[in-house]
Amino acid sequence: MAAGGESIWSFVFKFFNFAVLVGLLIYFVGKPLKSYLAKRHQTVKTQLEETQKALKEAEA
Repeated sequence: MAAGGESIWSFVFKFFNFAVLVGLLIYFVGKPLKSYLAKRHQTVKTQLEETQKALKEAEA
């Protein structure tokens, strides 16, 4: 037994379960999340450009 009272196999099993969970999340959520973030990036970039343009027009 380890100092915490759990066996090494308990730790290995928890680590394996966590790794499987992360792998499944990446597999099923990876592409939609990447697509969403790319669209969001473009939206924010466009809004910033429009805001800068409006600011320059207001200053003129």
